[in-house]
Amino acid sequence: MNTLNRIAQRIVSSLALVIYVIITDISILLDIPIYRQVFGFLLVTLIPGLLIVRILDLRSTSPSKTILYSVGLSLALTMFLGFFVNLIGPLFGIDKPISLIPLLVAINITVIILLVTSFFMDTADYKLPFDLRESFALLRSPQGFFLLLILLLGVAGGLAVQYYICSLFSVVAMFLIALTAALIAFGKFFEEKHYTIALFIIGLTLLLTRTLTSPYLANTDIHVELFYQKLAEINAYWDPNVYPGTCNTMLSTVILPNVYSVLLGIDSILVYKVVFSILFALVPVALYHVFKGALKPEFSFFSAFLFMSFYAFSLVLTWLPRQQVAELYLVLILFTFFDKEVRPSVRGFLTIAWISSIIVSHYATTYITLFFMILVTIMLFIFHEKAVSIKLS
Repeated sequence: MNTLNRIAQRIVSSLALVIYVIITDISILLDIPIYRQVFGFLLVTLIPGLLIVRILDLRSTSPSKTILYSVGLSLALTMFLGFFVNLIGPLFGIDKPISLIPLLVAINITVIILLVTSFFMDTADYKLPFDLRESFALLRSPQGFFLLLILLLGVAGGLAVQYYICSLFSVVAMFLIALTAALIAFGKFFEEKHYTIALFIIGLTLLLTRTLTSPYLANTDIHVELFYQKLAEINAYWDPNVYPGTCNTMLSTVILPNVYSVLLGIDSILVYKVVFSILFALVPVALYHVFKGALKPEFSFFSAFLFMSFYAFSLVLTWLPRQQVAELYLVLILFTFFDKEVRPSVRGFLTIAWISSIIVSHYATTYITLFFMILVTIMLFIFHEKAVSIKLS
């Protein structure tokens, strides 16, 4: 009877996912506002990764860990899937592979393959990756409303500066962020279960307060990225031989923003301002889990909070979208190394996925990462230490 119940649960969950994908496809094809953006974002950013997590049996006691692994795997899959579609599309007579139908079909096929694989490989009792009741309880809690207020004020602050040259909302948002840190420091109002969502909201607020102040992109490399992204968008095809350069070889520049822009039906500038901010706001959350392996939760929170307090987080990195993606994968490498809940075989697979994603996201971050990996390897050899987290190969 238990076996029948498990099979029934898997069937119901699989049907629910199929229905979700169908609704998302309809929303995208009919260009239904809000539904297309929300459902499409989850389809690209979360769903494929959740299925891979299920296939890997990557069970975690923390919902935020599951989200981090799922987002990292989804983005990696999206970049390489877009590259694959761009590569083989012309072979099948598809002149514009980086367009709506080819990308949507490719993602649908990938999700179906992952769903079927997870269905037959899942032998354990089915459990949702998140405790929905606990998640809704958190959203309805006073702490949830307080953090949501910070985010809303941050968004309103950026828009108020853009349209009315008024920074009042931004100042109030900054004050509430400082108040949040003070409350956590004195052990008031917030509990440990609120730390990850607080870090995400604070990080996202800092980023959106900056990026939404103008309808245009500001400062350095982001204009170069926009040029290559628009070149691929206009042609609906990425040709690395046209205007060759390091930026034109990064999938985080020519594939990822185009996938979001095409499927969500929004301008690429909005992708850089909002979507990439959401992704980069996960970096402090991952750092929190890295620090938590050696520090108390409160110290881990303030370590990640210190990372966000540097001006480069909410200012300089908004000029470098490809580096935002690369830094997410860099911290995912550290996160995977120190996550004791990950089996060695799965850790090796994830490490390969993260390093491969860094390589196609930002060249300089790749060089720095490889330098430190080689340096640590040499130091381990000199001091006769043994690396227990992952094999050198």
